[in-house]
Amino acid sequence: MFSYLALPLTGAFVMVDWVPQKYRWILMSSPSSEAVEMIRGGQFGFYAHAHYDITYTIAVNFILTIIGLHLTMTVKKYITIQ
Repeated sequence: MFSYLALPLTGAFVMVDWVPQKYRWILMSSPSSEAVEMIRGGQFGFYAHAHYDITYTIAVNFILTIIGLHLTMTVKKYITIQ
């Protein structure tokens, strides 16, 4: 349900350039929106002005991966494979 409600923040339906300057930070705080903007920048080149920060995307995804690995190792002792 959370993914469904967060769908407008992914940037799949709206380019960040279309949003007014003072509200862009809302879309830019989502790593998925940054990834969609990177794809747009690569696909359309100079025809679409893409806004993204690759260091922010890498940092957030790295932190989320570390959290996910930690949670997996924590839950590992409760899982039995049959």
